[in-house]
Amino acid sequence: MPESTVLDLRHDPVSPTARMPGRLEILIRHLLGRLCQNEMLSTDGDMSRALQTAWAMALPQLFATLMSFPVYHQPHGAPARGYWPQAGDHYFFITYALFVMGAVAVYSWDVLFPDAIDVFVLVPLPLPARQLLSARIVAVAIFLAAALAGTNALGIVFFPLAADQPHIGYHILAHFTSVLLAGTFACTLVLSIQGILLTLISERLFQKITPVLQILGMLLLFTLLSILPLVVGALQPVLTSSARWPLWFPPFWFLGIYQRIMYGSAPPFDLLAMRGMMATFITATITCITYPIAYRRKVRLVMEGSVATAQRRGLFKVAADATIPFVIRNSIQRGIYRFIGQTLWRSRRPRAMIAIFLSIGIALALSNLITIAPSGIHFRSDGALVSIAIIAFWLTFGLRAAFASPVDLRGSWLFRSILGREKSLVLDVQKYWTIYAVLLTSAALAIAFAFTGALSIAQLLLAVILCTAVAIVTTDFYGRHASAIPFTQAMKTTQHERPLAAARYLLVFPFLMTLEVHWMQMSLAWLTFLLLAMYLLHRYLVREAENWRANDFDGNLDDSDPDEFPTSLGLRE
Repeated sequence: MPESTVLDLRHDPVSPTARMPGRLEILIRHLLGRLCQNEMLSTDGDMSRALQTAWAMALPQLFATLMSFPVYHQPHGAPARGYWPQAGDHYFFITYALFVMGAVAVYSWDVLFPDAIDVFVLVPLPLPARQLLSARIVAVAIFLAAALAGTNALGIVFFPLAADQPHIGYHILAHFTSVLLAGTFACTLVLSIQGILLTLISERLFQKITPVLQILGMLLLFTLLSILPLVVGALQPVLTSSARWPLWFPPFWFLGIYQRIMYGSAPPFDLLAMRGMMATFITATITCITYPIAYRRKVRLVMEGSVATAQRRGLFKVAADATIPFVIRNSIQRGIYRFIGQTLWRSRRPRAMIAIFLSIGIALALSNLITIAPSGIHFRSDGALVSIAIIAFWLTFGLRAAFASPVDLRGSWLFRSILGREKSLVLDVQKYWTIYAVLLTSAALAIAFAFTGALSIAQLLLAVILCTAVAIVTTDFYGRHASAIPFTQAMKTTQHERPLAAARYLLVFPFLMTLEVHWMQMSLAWLTFLLLAMYLLHRYLVREAENWRANDFDGNLDDSDPDEFPTSLGLRE
């Protein structure tokens, strides 16, 4: 052995040189971290809530697989599951993939393109602009691919095994391909729409229409999910008829791909499969073309800043300015009321909360208002009353979730100083906001249904009164321990409380809807007694909230934290 290879015992062991990541890899990791740790997913950098949400979105496919196992393994002599019932099972997985990836893209609408922090931190660095663009594209692709794989992997693996059909390899390939294309179509459709808008319209107009687009996007996705039982029940007559509208229904396109790969050529599905592949190719191509253009324009607009222009006062603002002083007399309450309205519309996370909850309500209401037949979609007038109650319920809880979303806590010392004056006077403003929103929404819906002949005048008044009364009691109950003005305090929940919050919606919603439907059929005497009982409950909850605020809640400033007011006015990072 050569002497040079023998080391003295005093020498440390030689370790291999660690690989140094390149600039592109560092950029991708940084941007991917920004996508995963932003205010939309986590307000305090804790990713446990986002991970729990991801697991919750993946579990329905496993539950559907377990529920379908008995129907694919009947006792000997029992008929096997037919062709169209199997197509209905496949339709669920395709629709769910469309829903999940579309929801991820719409919810992440504001972070898929660079924001001010990305621009002002990364652009001044000595990095090529092309490298920044490439890193952003790769990070977004990894983020969406991880969401697609993580939420659909359980169904891809376990459903073909549970179905136990002949040629299981074709089944796995069909499931994987159709779900992959459906998810890709959903997210690239959102990206292509966003890229086209950022390329063609001004930044100011884009920011104005963003809330509307988010609500419409979530509405379409939740509607797809809520009408799933109706579509599955009418799948065979719809697809075997001569109607043309199924050719323009995206879930049917990817169902055609599934059936075409698994069973071969079939007349209803050949054209649908071709449309699905063409639609995915078109949206992916538009995304590849418009994303770089929209990225560069977005960076330029952020660097240049928005130009301050005179805003024209719309009809809604004029009506609000004329009405609010009469509805809310106290000047402090009026200021907080306007603060809530402006923050709710401009901030990303509260806006997304409203879009999600309101879309759930509208989608569930639509499932009670329509029927699906080969001739098309038909309106049902008997579901008008319950539809108003459903939308009012989800609007109430959507506003509650939005108010609990902190926006920027650095200036919250100002609002905590206001709390030192009159706690109930200040904290009750969010209750007024919810009540007026539910009152106006339920009244508008009831009037619209009355014009179509679905409701009488008596039913119109009954729906508005009951929905508003339920909103008042619900807001009193859940807001009796409110300790901060909306958007100025982070909600502290443990990992064990979050699943219970979801279960609360699943339990409270059907119970309350059943009660409201029963109440709407009561006589006038029983209805008067019910409203009196709800008023007494309202007064009791108000008294309980006042006692808690007087005894258990200290609204004064907490100066135990050195980073809080008055040491640094809450502005220290």
